[in-house]
Amino acid sequence: FYGCSNLTTINFPSGVTTLPNGCFQGCSNLTSITLSNITVFNDNCLNGCSSLTASDINWTNVTRIGGSAFSNVHIQQQNLVIPNLTFLGAWAFGNGDSSGITSIDFTGSTFTNINAGFVENHRSFDHVIFPDSITDIYGWGHFGGTSTRWIKFLGTTIPVFETNRDASMMGIPSSTKIYVPDSVINDWKAAAGWNPIASQIYPMSQFATDFPND
Repeated sequence: FYGCSNLTTINFPSGVTTLPNGCFQGCSNLTSITLSNITVFNDNCLNGCSSLTASDINWTNVTRIGGSAFSNVHIQQQNLVIPNLTFLGAWAFGNGDSSGITSIDFTGSTFTNINAGFVENHRSFDHVIFPDSITDIYGWGHFGGTSTRWIKFLGTTIPVFETNRDASMMGIPSSTKIYVPDSVINDWKAAAGWNPIASQIYPMSQFATDFPND
């Protein structure tokens, strides 16, 4: 259904659990689609569905979010809990809108990479908890155009940036506080790629003091 601009409604039977690459990309007038049983959102599957408000996704069961899967899609659910994700593509939620996602908790997920454009341009985005599985950070603009207050990294492994990239390219607002396990706080602040924003990195034990109501 790539580029079917006149398509407005899709009703899937319960057995459909995967959206293939680009299957509804560019369906700009699609306003209604049943997503409650979908667990795999592959690359560009809903990219450009600018009239769509996704409201019935069961995030607990989602295992894959491909590159640009939700680019330019309004996600009505604001506080997402995604505990079983094994892959997160570039610009997975990028180019969102000001009334969309405000937080994501990935605790329990096992994906290893944070890719470019993560929540870029979600102007109301507030915070994220990354799982202890993160080892690498690719690309740029992950938090560009957001109002992110805080970021938590649960793992003790310090994520490595690709060649010629560092944390200054992630678009993290200067007021954002980044929390990491106390045991690696000094190593994290000094690590290559992270030292440009070392002043924004804090021990996890300080979080409750800084944000007592969160």
